[in-house]
Amino acid sequence: MSDDEFKDYYRVTEVLSKFSGLDKIDLSVLANAAERGTRCHNFCELYAKNELFVEIDLDCKPYVDSFIEWFDLTVERVEFLEKRLFCDDLRITGQMDMLAYLKGDEKPSLIDIKTPQTESKTWPLQLAAYRHLMDANSIDYKNSFVLQLNKSGSSAKIFDYTSRSEKDLELFKNLLSVHQYFSPLK
Repeated sequence: MSDDEFKDYYRVTEVLSKFSGLDKIDLSVLANAAERGTRCHNFCELYAKNELFVEIDLDCKPYVDSFIEWFDLTVERVEFLEKRLFCDDLRITGQMDMLAYLKGDEKPSLIDIKTPQTESKTWPLQLAAYRHLMDANSIDYKNSFVLQLNKSGSSAKIFDYTSRSEKDLELFKNLLSVHQYFSPLK
């Protein structure tokens, strides 16, 4: 989908970006981390699709190893990867990293993959917005959590935000209103 097709929607991550604390990080450091994070996501996606036939970049390898360990121990099957959803009611869009059936679960879980090593206050709001998008698109799920990949390659950490949904969705909607006020769609 082209950027033009998003012109009538606010991206969830765009709404939250002003509150992530990333503005306190040197721009060159942030750009390098974002670029590495994108490559890590791509390697993880290839692994989840059983298509990882390339050598993993050295700076990404520990993160991907962390993902592979979690994936092999936890995931039964993947429902989708990198799926963009829209909600006409709130005029928002977001791209889900993964919806997967975890071993022993009858419903899939929404998983957002992160490479930063510090939990962000925006993560639960992002997951609440993603759950809203899932509900708006009639996609059933059990849990929603952030999978924080470890930069040393050891076990990934899970931040389960499933039970925080109403409060976090209300906070997201408030931030969305502020964002809409200052950045109206063209």
